Amino acid sequence: MDKPQPCIRYGGGFGLVLVLVSENPKDTQSNPYKLPSHTRPIRYSILLEPDLVDLRFNGTETIEIQVDKDCSEVKLNSVALDILTASITSGGKELAASVHFDPEMEIVTLRTDGTIQTGEALVKVDFSGELWAGLAGFYHSVYTDADGNKETIATTQFEATDARRAFPCFDEPELKAIFSISIRSNEDLMVVSNYPEKSSTRTGDGKKLTVFEDTMVMSSYLVAFVIGNLEASETSMSGTTPIRVITPNGKGHLGSYAHLVADHSIKFFTEWFGIAYPAPKMDLLAIPDFAAGAMENLGAITFREADLLIDPESASMDEQIRVTEVICHEIAHMWFGDLVTMKWWNGIWLNEAFATYMSFAAVDAFRPDWRVWERFGIMSLMAQEIDSLATTRPIEYPVIAPSDADGMFDLLTYEKGGSILRMLEQYLGLERFRAGIRLYLQKHAYANAETTDLWDALEEASGEPVRLIMDTWVFQGGHPTVSLETTAGGFRISQQPFRYLSRPEDLKGAIGDNWQIPVGIRTNDGTTAKVLLSDESLGLSETAGVPVINADGSGFYRSHYDQASSSAILSGLRELSTLERLKFVSDSVALWQSETLPLANLVEVLRALGDERDPTVLAAGQSALSMLNRIATPAERPLVATLASSIFSKVLDGFGMSSDIGDSAQDRAARAIALDVLGTIANDVEVRDYCFEAFRMDMAGDVGLEPDQAGSILHVVSTHGDETEFAFILDRYRHPSSPQDEMRFLYALTGFSQAGLASRLCSMALGEVRTQDAPYAIARALANRSISEVVYRFIETNFTEIKSRFPENSLPRMLSSLGSFYADENYRLAPEVRKFVGDNPLKSGSKTVDQAMEKLEVGLRVRGSYAGRLAESLK
Repeated sequence: MDKPQPCIRYGGGFGLVLVLVSENPKDTQSNPYKLPSHTRPIRYSILLEPDLVDLRFNGTETIEIQVDKDCSEVKLNSVALDILTASITSGGKELAASVHFDPEMEIVTLRTDGTIQTGEALVKVDFSGELWAGLAGFYHSVYTDADGNKETIATTQFEATDARRAFPCFDEPELKAIFSISIRSNEDLMVVSNYPEKSSTRTGDGKKLTVFEDTMVMSSYLVAFVIGNLEASETSMSGTTPIRVITPNGKGHLGSYAHLVADHSIKFFTEWFGIAYPAPKMDLLAIPDFAAGAMENLGAITFREADLLIDPESASMDEQIRVTEVICHEIAHMWFGDLVTMKWWNGIWLNEAFATYMSFAAVDAFRPDWRVWERFGIMSLMAQEIDSLATTRPIEYPVIAPSDADGMFDLLTYEKGGSILRMLEQYLGLERFRAGIRLYLQKHAYANAETTDLWDALEEASGEPVRLIMDTWVFQGGHPTVSLETTAGGFRISQQPFRYLSRPEDLKGAIGDNWQIPVGIRTNDGTTAKVLLSDESLGLSETAGVPVINADGSGFYRSHYDQASSSAILSGLRELSTLERLKFVSDSVALWQSETLPLANLVEVLRALGDERDPTVLAAGQSALSMLNRIATPAERPLVATLASSIFSKVLDGFGMSSDIGDSAQDRAARAIALDVLGTIANDVEVRDYCFEAFRMDMAGDVGLEPDQAGSILHVVSTHGDETEFAFILDRYRHPSSPQDEMRFLYALTGFSQAGLASRLCSMALGEVRTQDAPYAIARALANRSISEVVYRFIETNFTEIKSRFPENSLPRMLSSLGSFYADENYRLAPEVRKFVGDNPLKSGSKTVDQAMEKLEVGLRVRGSYAGRLAESLK
């Protein structure tokens, strides 16, 4: 599953060896949420009949099960289903079963008066349920077609444990089975499931019965079925695999790009893994209402529209990368997740982290000019930001209740997990790494595995102590700083845990103590050595010049150079690779935030960015300036503006405001960052006028916005605009040309500074804005310091309704913007914010909110240290 990232773009501004073991309470005796181990499914036959008018469904299922000891009852998972009848056939005798629910455990017990004998048995259940609006389980989604007609579809989202909302089942990943799906529906509706259609028969009452081929053995969370008035593309072929893109009516023209990416992905992964694509077909389905970014249902992958449908001609590089990466991510899961699946929910991280790593490998092969491993560096830094907090968590942790797994769908799973896999791949070398992955997949195909099974396969293939290394990264939170100091005989590197709040009285929390660190060291002669820093320190022989201690920038650690070494690195900054420059700049920012580096030193680093032309490095500088601007008093903001102008005017002068035919994708992205910084933080009049003119021409229908500049132009316009611009942007949001267009204009509405417009936006969030999008719009508005209090009061007043309307997994992400309340406009609200969060605990995702509160403390501490005294360092 790909977590939602509705709008990540450049310019977003913002000694001892430790060996740990995983606690994993998998057996029923230690985990009451697990089903008994003496019964397990073999094959499901499921018939469902959804009613898209009354928004309900009826179902009948027969489950062939294996019984390992005589018993009198069978336990299944079930939530919000009415079980009408149940029976169990054993030894040729059908036994009526009474039904007993345990809502807390989400378990239904089917109890008989007779004996269910050892061997095979049949469980038959008739049931019904609601096609609810909660974007989980079997739910309904509504869209408006090109003629203004509202259409309702029924669709599914089962990961992690919501298959039990659609049919009673053994809803645990290790309990794989074959699924035979049949759907009875109106005969004019399209019906799609995991495997190809076997037959479709009209039943004579305006209905049809669609029967699908049996699936391979797979976990219940990978089952999918979608029913509705939908449009299917022509079938394209990737080798022998047919591909379709299925959309709401009227949007089929936006699916062509997905065919290209899917074809590339299937071929790339088939060759990379050395195993054929495991399903007989691939459907990619755009779902109007979808809580996640996408879901890796075998053979029937579901997506948010904005993560599948795109017009490449009108989309920015970032938007194209996002769609390409999400498609590749989900298709990677067909092998890593679907073919080989985790045994229990503690292993979700590995599914998602590996799919993240592989998706970037696939995108890099698809479009090398995008240089996506550099973009991956930005995502890695986002994970490091969270992982620098005492409220971080280990990547893998014990999961008891299935709901405990909900907290895994975050930056630490995807970005940190993917980053440590990339670090390991760089340390082992690609060929040894790939050999280990292939061995793992071959050993565990059509079955389940633990995290340690992967490490063992990589050890076997490489001869390196992979488990020893990776346990220190997976089973403890945080990451280290690797420091370089000059010694009489050369240099010495050492490691220490990194924390933003690092005073003696600060809590250490989940941050670990010692890591097995694969360190890349490059000397001035270009030689790169790979060492494993397992002790507290390690001596290096003398070299000519200062060595780079995160060669190629793939290490998931901070680098801290002593003063003389730092100055030498800074003077030769342009000689470093892009990722090395990115890490040096971002590490300087982090060291300043942790009170390790003086602000004057950071400013010196930032000033060097006037000669920078790469968007990833410039984005790190933009983020630092944004934080300085947020902590500054109103009287100090002109000083921040002057600093921003002195850096980014040089950048823009190097490119010019308008795109040139010779521009690379990176040039266009870098120009957009410069426009954003100069038009907002620096308040550059010329840039502001340019953005408003481009906006007016677009609104008039004369010349459209350049795709890579569109987000920045809209940000500048909303920052300085009023009701007039708001009205134009709102109209464009309501009449978009593509899903990306829709999201651009929705997010632009969050950038205005007027309280009345903020209130209007908040009202829209509880009305016309889709529930999948509204929480993220609120989050952006909440981070806008000019209207943050208005938005906060809205949340405070309407939180009960917000919780009932919005997807549960989106609430912690919405509230995470409270971590930005350290600006002059809102820092006084911090005590209220803490109380509100404490008084309104969330059912899931509380760790994300805790992290936001700690980020708030980090911001307040930085503000307390520098607000009112910035002139000392900025002049």
